[in-house]
Amino acid sequence: MAIPTIPFTVGCTGAPFGAIDTDVLVVPWFEDEGPAAVPGIDKASSGEVARALGSKEFVGKAYDVFTAGVTDPGWRARRLALVGAGKRADFGSDLVRKLATATGLWARQHRVARVGFVMRGDLGDGPQPEMTQAIAEGLTLAEFDGGSYKTREHDIPAPPVWTIVVAAGEESAARGIDAAARGRLLGECSNLARDLANVLGSTIQPNGGTLWGDNNNPRADYGPDGFVRPHRFVLSAVYEFPSPRYSHAVVGQLLRGWKLAVVSTIQSGHLLPVLNDSSTNAYGIVDDFAELVPGCHLSTSGSTTSRLNNWINQSCIAPYPVIGDDGIATAFGNSGMGILHGPGQANTDLSVIKMFALWEHTNLEFRSEFFNVFNQTNFQDPDNTVSDGPSFGTVTSTLSNPRIVQFALKLSF
Repeated sequence: MAIPTIPFTVGCTGAPFGAIDTDVLVVPWFEDEGPAAVPGIDKASSGEVARALGSKEFVGKAYDVFTAGVTDPGWRARRLALVGAGKRADFGSDLVRKLATATGLWARQHRVARVGFVMRGDLGDGPQPEMTQAIAEGLTLAEFDGGSYKTREHDIPAPPVWTIVVAAGEESAARGIDAAARGRLLGECSNLARDLANVLGSTIQPNGGTLWGDNNNPRADYGPDGFVRPHRFVLSAVYEFPSPRYSHAVVGQLLRGWKLAVVSTIQSGHLLPVLNDSSTNAYGIVDDFAELVPGCHLSTSGSTTSRLNNWINQSCIAPYPVIGDDGIATAFGNSGMGILHGPGQANTDLSVIKMFALWEHTNLEFRSEFFNVFNQTNFQDPDNTVSDGPSFGTVTSTLSNPRIVQFALKLSF
C-alpha cells in the first residue's frame, strides 16, 4: 500500500494578529466571554463579534463556529472564525486538541487554503508547550481522509497550511516550535495507525476500509468486527467400513474398500452494526452508526425464513439528536459494533468412496460426492444501513449453492 505523504508542517509564530497573512484566523472563545476577551478581534470585524455575542448568535458553546470578515485595512487575515471552547473550567489539552481537529475539518470542508489557530495566553492552566503540541496534533488529525477506500467517488480538498499563532509573543513562539513538531509527529502517527487499523469495512476493502462514527472516540469502534461469528462447530470425519471375512469372493470384493467421509459446519451469524448516513452531522462525518431507541429489542423473533423481510425491528430506529443552536446539526449515533446477529449457517458435505484393487500395485477409486447434501438454504446478512431505504432490514440473497452431486474415477498405478 502506498502511504500518503503530507508535504506541510505546522508553523508557529508570535507575530501580532494583524500581521498574520492567512485566509482564516481561528480564535477559541469561552462561554460567557464578552467581545473584549481577546483584544483587537472585535475591532478588526467592525463590531461583528460584539453583535453576534449580544444577539446570542454565538455563545461560545463547544465546537460552534462563527465567522466574520476582517474589515480593518491594517490586518492581513481575510476572515475571523471564533470556535466555541465551552466552559473555561472544563478546558485543557484534550479539549483544545478536539477543537483543533473540528476546526481543521471545518476548514477543509470550506476549502480554506491557509489557517492560523490562535494559542491564547489564557488557554487553560496547562503549560503553553503542552497546549501548542495538542493544537498541532489536532490540526494534523483533521488531515485524515476516512473515505479514501470508498467505492463511490468523493472529493476531499487538500489540507490547509497550518500556523499556530502564539499570543504571548515571539519568545513563547520560539519555545513552541519544538512542541508543534512533536504534535505534528503524533498526529501523523495516529493518521497512519487509523489508515492501517482494523476498523469497520477493512475486512472487505483495502487497509483501513471506511471509518464510521466518532473517530476521535476510540470506544466508538470498540466491539466485534463484521466478520466475527461467535460460535463455529466443524466436524471432519472419515469412516472406513470393515472388510468381510472372505474378501476374495465376489461378494467380498463388492463389500470391501468402502469409506464414508463427511465435513459438517454449523456456525452462528455475523455480529453486525446498524449504520446510517447523517448529512446533518455537526462534525461533518456523514458515515455514522444509527441512533437507536433506548431499550428497544433490535432483532425480530421467529425462524430465519419468517424474518427475511423484517430482520430488524424498524421501530428501534430513531432520528439523530439535534445539538446545534441552528436546530439542524446533529450528534453521532448511540449504537456501535456487533449489536445485530445475522443469519446462522449450516452445511454438510458427504463423500462415498469405493476402492477396487485391480492388480498388485493398481487401484481404481470411485467417488460419489454430495455438496450441501441436505440441501440447506443459507442466507446472506440483512441490509443493515438505514439510509438504503426499503431494502433496510431485509435479506435479499442466499449465500450457498443448492445440493450438488458429482462422480469421479481415479486410477492409481
